Amino acid sequence: MFQQRTASMCALYPAFSNTVHQASQPQRIMLLLLLLLLLLLMLLRADVAVAGEELDVMVLSVDVARCRVSLSLKRLQRDPLQTTLDSIQWGETTLALPEVKQIIQVLEWTPGIKRVDIGRQAEESHTVSQDVELYLTKQSPQGGFALVARVGRVLQELLVETGLSKDDMKKALTRVLSRVGRS
Repeated sequence: MFQQRTASMCALYPAFSNTVHQASQPQRIMLLLLLLLLLLLMLLRADVAVAGEELDVMVLSVDVARCRVSLSLKRLQRDPLQTTLDSIQWGETTLALPEVKQIIQVLEWTPGIKRVDIGRQAEESHTVSQDVELYLTKQSPQGGFALVARVGRVLQELLVETGLSKDDMKKALTRVLSRVGRS
């Protein structure tokens, strides 16, 4: 959202662009800090915060050549899915549901996935899903990803060992969900 609102300061202010390109490396760093301050001021005008409010942001990238600083408020926030998962009483898996077995089977046939292990299981009393849902959690084990499958009231943790990138894993999960439930 924030990146969509920020245009290149160099494009908006040609004089700034010329100054940055003619500056030495230490001067460029100072100018980029100024740019960061200007971007934060733009953020304040964007109704995300109010004037005078202190914000913690994560600097995603600094592109000196293009005079860009990418910031994120969202990256510092706790994962809402993880908050929900932390509040649930987890136990040992008593019985893997047929839909979960099908997810595992499709995942194991996906190129790049080495192994899928069944983790914890829980039953939610207040949320029911009519469809099979599959979530990729932010807290993942090294060398893979932690998933949570929801079938009705049952939540099933799946631990996937893979060399896939996060984006490739998301694509794989989309394919998995398109195949689960079909006979």
